Amino acid sequence: MNDIKLEVNNISKTYVSSKGESFRALKDVNLQVKDREFVALLGPSGCGKTTLLKLIAGLIEPSSGEILLDGKKIRGPGANRGMVFQKYSLFPWLNVWENIEFGLRLNGMPKEKRYELVEHYIRLIGLMGFENAYPRELSGGMQQRVAIARTMVTNPEILLMDEPFGALDTQTRSLMQELLLDVWEKDNKTVLFVTHDVEEAIFLADTIYVSTAQPGTIKAKIDVRIPRPRTFETKTSRRFLKLNKQLREMIREESIKAIQSRKRSEKTPARNLNVMEIFRTAIYNLI
Repeated sequence: MNDIKLEVNNISKTYVSSKGESFRALKDVNLQVKDREFVALLGPSGCGKTTLLKLIAGLIEPSSGEILLDGKKIRGPGANRGMVFQKYSLFPWLNVWENIEFGLRLNGMPKEKRYELVEHYIRLIGLMGFENAYPRELSGGMQQRVAIARTMVTNPEILLMDEPFGALDTQTRSLMQELLLDVWEKDNKTVLFVTHDVEEAIFLADTIYVSTAQPGTIKAKIDVRIPRPRTFETKTSRRFLKLNKQLREMIREESIKAIQSRKRSEKTPARNLNVMEIFRTAIYNLI
């Protein structure tokens, strides 16, 4: 029996500006995610991690290659994929309950079933008593809990998470990692989690794919092999510390390459550099 949920096969993505200048964000990316597996995609900033998630979500199209979910080619957005962004993207005019319920209501689910599911996720993410609160009344961590619950309540086949804790302070981020693992273990979801934080990737994932600097491609696949359930103490274990050192060296190597690449580009004439810098800045807002 094939237990592969997601396949990314030789995916490349090149952006082209209105002036015909090209920027290659991804090059021949290959990865697999098994059913109910927690996979982290780790890489330096600007390596195209978010671009890959958008491709899997069907929000943009690849320049070449294909992406399969349950053996079927992804050709656009679909309810079988749920995405959680770094920015909470909640509806400010809806309260916690209404935000979580939104997708279910949109799909025409009966009221009694909606109530049952929303109540379940309110309890699961620890927001009892805040059902009637609006996003402006919540902390960043609480807003992200709502965003995660709103995505998971629709029961997608795979959960795509784009640095969802990146905007949180260190302590809140650590607590949210533990909460996510608890929810994941109870809900049995398949997860692809993008991050540039080495410790976060090790703590959460079963498998880590390491991306190179731009254009992003897969540099290494790492099997974490740390027993579950994991707790805060896991981060001091011998295996965790060994992986931390190994992965930091990989990311440092790619970060140095990225700096050297930028230095080489600075040797071009000033007029051309200005054009390219403007273009790159625009592209970085997309990836």
